[in-house]
Amino acid sequence: MQNRMGAEHGSRVNNLLGQLHQLVRHSKYKMTQKYSIFLPVLGFFLLLLAACEEDFEPPTIPGNRPDIVIDAYVEAYGGDLSPDDVGIVARPAYVVLTRSIPFGDSFNSDNFDDLFVHDAKVSISTVNDPRTIDLQEICLSSTQDSVLRAQIIGLTGLNSADFTQLGIDFNETDFCFYIDFGATAFEIGETFNLSIEVEERTFTATTTTPPIVPLSDIQFRLPPGDSAFFSQSRLRQMAVRASPPDSIDTFFRYFTQRNDDPMYKGNASISGFRSVLQGRVFGNGEEFIALPRGQARDSTFEVGGNRFGNYRTNDDYLVKWCTIDEAHFDYWNSTEFNALNQGFFSTYTQPQFNIEGEGAIGIFGGYSVAFYAGKVPRN
Repeated sequence: MQNRMGAEHGSRVNNLLGQLHQLVRHSKYKMTQKYSIFLPVLGFFLLLLAACEEDFEPPTIPGNRPDIVIDAYVEAYGGDLSPDDVGIVARPAYVVLTRSIPFGDSFNSDNFDDLFVHDAKVSISTVNDPRTIDLQEICLSSTQDSVLRAQIIGLTGLNSADFTQLGIDFNETDFCFYIDFGATAFEIGETFNLSIEVEERTFTATTTTPPIVPLSDIQFRLPPGDSAFFSQSRLRQMAVRASPPDSIDTFFRYFTQRNDDPMYKGNASISGFRSVLQGRVFGNGEEFIALPRGQARDSTFEVGGNRFGNYRTNDDYLVKWCTIDEAHFDYWNSTEFNALNQGFFSTYTQPQFNIEGEGAIGIFGGYSVAFYAGKVPRN
């Protein structure tokens, strides 16, 4: 930011000096020699002002800053395709516990392992069909078998791309989480309670797996823009349709996978490149909306190609379409808004968490999952 601001200052100074130079050359009034000498001195003084910058470090605000960050999820499956049908291992309930870090602290592979919270008592209980599942802690360092390690990573939906964007390598760091080794199958329409006991504190949360609202149609169209160009290319944009019974109280999150790429959270254009959607975007159920494929956050728009978010004909695609409750939607809607709304003049929005208990923030989220797989048509 300092380099950019310095460049902007320098540009304004150069413009001012240029205007003054034109004034000297074209003014109908003759300037004396002393004014001609004054101008370079003025310019040098302005350049000194432009170079006067200092680093600013936000002050540490005293108080009970939350220091435990909770990421907890349960999934229930429905629809025509099961996880096995699409080559995915059904994800068991799992919880990741980490410590928050101060705003000004650095984040790298040297301190990554220290973020995880160990020796917690974690359990998830169901309400409709009462039972309690105790989750066990496991760390990637506990296995040296690369195949088993990859399977463990897959259970939480992590992939190497997630870590690469942070400048971290799976093989150089550890990752710890609490998991249901019994891989209990959960029902759609269930309510779940989370309980975490750690360091003489207790945190709780509640979530649901709402009824699935399926996609009623998937189409592939020419991307918007130069239709003559795209008609000659292999690029196609996915568009989908759904019929929520209640467009106000229905919420979605989606993930996509193309060919052998990792599965990424979606980049829903209708909601500003976020992964969540509200049912109202489908109108009365007849509206198609663009559903860009998920890509890594560091992906860039390729000049002249408009490839971001699009597929190519003959690509294999997989859509993980999740119905979620309102609290889960509010969490991703607010946190992704903050991730996207960055810049010198941006505003901060407090993410909406559903974790109860002093000293913790985060989410306990339920997913009701339907899968859609196919091949992008040539026509």
